[in-house]
Amino acid sequence: MLKTEREAKWLGVLVLALMLLPTVAQAAIIDVTVASDKSQIQIGEKAVVTVSAQVRPGTGAASNDGLFAWGVDLTLGDVLFGPGVVDTANPDILSLPGTAVIGAAWDGAGSGGTPKSWGLEAIWDTQFNNQTRGFGSEVVLFTIEIEGLALGTGSVGITGNPIQGADFITHQGAGDDSGFYGIASTNIQVVPEPASIALLGMGGLMALRRRRK
Repeated sequence: MLKTEREAKWLGVLVLALMLLPTVAQAAIIDVTVASDKSQIQIGEKAVVTVSAQVRPGTGAASNDGLFAWGVDLTLGDVLFGPGVVDTANPDILSLPGTAVIGAAWDGAGSGGTPKSWGLEAIWDTQFNNQTRGFGSEVVLFTIEIEGLALGTGSVGITGNPIQGADFITHQGAGDDSGFYGIASTNIQVVPEPASIALLGMGGLMALRRRRK
């Protein structure tokens, strides 16, 4: 009986201590989407990739959260076909002929990105005058042209930007919160030109005729 009373006493003390602890602030969650206007392109053809983001309403997001500043990197890579199986025949399936164009919704006080062999680094903007931008609905961060370089399937992904220190700032004022997000990417397949396919077909027919003779 005594042991039970002691356990109950200490349990009450623990609950009280937890109640007195300051509430830990939760960072807002950012949903990032990467979309291409074309799922297939030919070698030398271009696709426009749009990167958008929004603050997910609910846990971790305050009523006045919005996207006030952001910094991301764009990466290019080959598609993972299966566990431990990557298309490495030609790692340069997609290329970046231009720089990122930051959306008109932002103030332009940002960077189009520094070209790297794997993509663009430090694409960012510092807008600080709208308390609801991107809260519950998507807002375009930037667009970029992607060009087909070789046959295959390539990926266009968005990752956090370590140079800026935070992926997103989602709360205006002294209590700025950093927003986090998961992997965001899209795939683009580079296919042969119709003329090339026709030539391959003609070559196949000629080979069949020779065999028949």
